[in-house]
Amino acid sequence: MQPVSITTAMLQEAMNGFEGTAKTRNGESESIILSVWQMAEVPWFVAAVWPAHEANAPATRIKDAFLWILLAVIVLIVPLAMWRFRRLMAPLKGLGQQVHERHLGVRTNAVRGTCGSEIRQVADIFNMVVDERDEVMSSLAEREAFFRSLAQGAPIGIVPAVTGLW
Repeated sequence: MQPVSITTAMLQEAMNGFEGTAKTRNGESESIILSVWQMAEVPWFVAAVWPAHEANAPATRIKDAFLWILLAVIVLIVPLAMWRFRRLMAPLKGLGQQVHERHLGVRTNAVRGTCGSEIRQVADIFNMVVDERDEVMSSLAEREAFFRSLAQGAPIGIVPAVTGLW
C-alpha cells in the first residue's frame, strides 16, 4: 500500500463516494481500467488498476485468432466452393452451348441433357419447341411453293384475299 496523489479525476470521484469501473488515463498518460469499491466499515476505498492493453489482451487474442481462421476459410474454402459450383454448373453450360449451336445451325441433331432431371427436362422441351418450329417452317415453305406455282402457272393474275368472319 502506498499513498497516491490525486492526479486523475477518477480518484477524486472515488474519494467522493464513486463505486464502479471506468476507463481513464494515469499520471503517465497510459490508458488504464480503474475499478473502485468503497469499504463499508471505514472511509476507505479499494482500487484495482489494470493497464488497458493487458485487460483487453484476451479479447485481442480472440480477435486475432478469429481473423486468422477467417483468412484460412477464405483462402481454402472459397476456391473449393467455386470449383464445386463450376462443376455443378458444367451440364448447364454444356446445354447452353448445344442450344447456341442449334440456333446458329451448326448442330442439326437434338440437344441432350447429360445429367440432372431438370436439365434433361429443359433439353426435351427445347427439342420439342424446335421440332414444332421446324414443322411450321416446312409447312410454310410448302404453302409458299404451292402459291408460287399457282401464281406462275396462271394465265391471268391472282389476287390474294383474306376471308373470314368479322
